Amino acid sequence: MRKNIGAKSYVLPQPVFIIAAYDENGIPNAMASTWGGISNENEISISLVQNERR
Repeated sequence: MRKNIGAKSYVLPQPVFIIAAYDENGIPNAMASTWGGISNENEISISLVQNERR
């Protein structure tokens, strides 16, 4: 049975998201996040965890 699910904003296969920002001095900083996706048609969810290295 074939079912039409319509046009949806799916992000598959799982991509790498590049997240970037500028600090107060205008210096850019970027990171790659593999744990992200579209949670709603107009929202992106990204999971960020800080790893502490000792």
